[in-house]
Amino acid sequence: MKAIIFTLLTIATINIHAANIGKKAVRIKTMSASIEWVSINNLDAKLKKEPRKVFIDCYTNWCGWCKKMDKSTFEHPDIIKYVSKRFYGVKFNAEQMEDVYIGGQTFKHIGGEGRKGYHEFAHTIMNGRMSYPTTVYFDENLNNLGPVPGYLKPSVFEMILKFYGENHYKETQWNTFQSTYKSRIDDNWTETK
Repeated sequence: MKAIIFTLLTIATINIHAANIGKKAVRIKTMSASIEWVSINNLDAKLKKEPRKVFIDCYTNWCGWCKKMDKSTFEHPDIIKYVSKRFYGVKFNAEQMEDVYIGGQTFKHIGGEGRKGYHEFAHTIMNGRMSYPTTVYFDENLNNLGPVPGYLKPSVFEMILKFYGENHYKETQWNTFQSTYKSRIDDNWTETK
């Protein structure tokens, strides 16, 4: 009798777990919205047509934290919505080989350092501090507002986007803004949806 009850409980537990996994996967798969990433080579044209703030996600193919930020932060629905209204987002492989022409300048790949060398555009906008991921923020005229190195969870990324996107940086020090900002973003959203 104990063996039968144990077997039934085990089967029930497995079925409940399998059902929850299926529901979670369906919800994630049905989310179709994403950040509309702009190519670095098309950024000048986009800015001329419709000026917006810009953020550039500097990443590498081997960077685990870059991949985590892609999955958690850049796929968050609130981040996608905010970026689509106020920013152009650019993904830039900091080790890419192709030349970049932006703001009247050409930037090239520099070989020999790092795992695969580095791109001088990434080196320039990251102020020579090559760590990944690094998100670099710009105003509508491509003035560099500053790089922020490291993985940024959705609530922190939202705070930085609003600091620059709503021009708080023009009147408020970062430390003051950060101490008073209250995010409504759930950083564990992928686990709870």
